Amino acid sequence: MIEPHPDIETPESSTEIWRYMTLDKLLHLLASSSLWLSRCDFFEDGWEGRYSDATYDTFKNTLIGSEDRIERLWQWHQDANCGMRNCLYVNCWHINQEESAALWQIYSNYGKCVAVKTTVHKLRDALAGTDVPVFAGRVKYCDYATEPMPMGNLFTPFLRKRRSFTFEQELRLLHWQPELLSPDRGQPAADLPKGVAVPVDVASLILEVYLTPKADGYMHEAITALFAKFGFGEVKIHQSNLFSEPL
Repeated sequence: MIEPHPDIETPESSTEIWRYMTLDKLLHLLASSSLWLSRCDFFEDGWEGRYSDATYDTFKNTLIGSEDRIERLWQWHQDANCGMRNCLYVNCWHINQEESAALWQIYSNYGKCVAVKTTVHKLRDALAGTDVPVFAGRVKYCDYATEPMPMGNLFTPFLRKRRSFTFEQELRLLHWQPELLSPDRGQPAADLPKGVAVPVDVASLILEVYLTPKADGYMHEAITALFAKFGFGEVKIHQSNLFSEPL
């Protein structure tokens, strides 16, 4: 279930969200009735889940004590942050009332893809039946050189990204497994799983499905048959015409 958190901003229930995915991810969703949350340290962005440079500058300039003590304290926070990156799992959604041309182009590079459209309310309902604790938070985009991050909560760096990624307008599902951390300053345990499958009610989750603008003629028929095979034949499936020429 999606749990409330005082330091995590969850958008209003009526907010429309999209999950762009390749066909293998769609098949996993339908076949397993679960959302796949990937381990944070496997993400492409090397700054994923990291504190900004401005956070370090603020930390260094506001603490009282020797330089060595301040560096030790900062290293403690860095170690804890490193541990979090290895045991925190993320599932990404795009907040938008319309399709995203940028995300279609990115995901089309991976092959055939679709976009599942839903709302925060439907996502919450779809996760209500699972006892896996999940947080849902809007990502904030900032200048890592000038904007420090609050350090009162370990989740904060995982809900911040650099402004270069503003086009993502991301809603993140977060799940962490603190039992995977060893007691010595947050170092990760060995052999950590690369992801977590969180059970979800697919029928409650999906509002509509859009096919990539680059879809071949047979794709609509194939995806329709796929949904019918797994018992979701009532789902509306649309061919995106985002890149179509005007009449």
